[in-house]
Amino acid sequence: SRHHVLTRNVPAIEALGAITVLAVDKTGTLTQNRMRVTALVGADGTLENTSADAVDPLPQVTVDLVECALLATPPDPFDPMETAILAIGDRLDGARRMHTDWTLQRAYALSSQTLATTRAYTVPGESGHRVATKGAPETIVALCKLPEKSAAAILNQAAGLAARGLRVLGVARGNWDGTTWPKRQQDFAFEFVGLLGFGDPPRPEVPAAIAECR
Repeated sequence: SRHHVLTRNVPAIEALGAITVLAVDKTGTLTQNRMRVTALVGADGTLENTSADAVDPLPQVTVDLVECALLATPPDPFDPMETAILAIGDRLDGARRMHTDWTLQRAYALSSQTLATTRAYTVPGESGHRVATKGAPETIVALCKLPEKSAAAILNQAAGLAARGLRVLGVARGNWDGTTWPKRQQDFAFEFVGLLGFGDPPRPEVPAAIAECR
């Protein structure tokens, strides 16, 4: 009555009053749908924050990380995170960005059992194959078969990035010298390369909208 509301259905008011969590679609509603790589963590744990609009060359400690992420990404992606990887790849020199003379031989898709994608290449002058993978940090850590202490440190760093509101992907690489391709990504021997943190800035009107909901 204080808000001058006439209620024909009392349970509707009771339901509204009981709400403790309001869930809304994020991309394009709360955020600008402009996914960018804004944090890079090298294999040694070194964290580099980068502006979404930066064009300067990448710090050397993160060059291998971005190159490997590019190799694990199709050249014509539709996923916003993969598009963001291509965008930051533009900050590598041409040879490391394009790898036009490498030939894709095998691709392993994301699945409910393995939250990672892997791509394997032949490289001119090499007898074996280069393999690159990216995916959920816990999946990448498991694929790398890291010692418990090292795995915990990586997952803690990934959790720190997530606490900043970033989406996080782990990246790893490997080699394959066999003549028959493994059926599973788990059968490769992977080396951990680093973490990518992706930001999607909030729309300018969001803080006021959230305050109004409260």
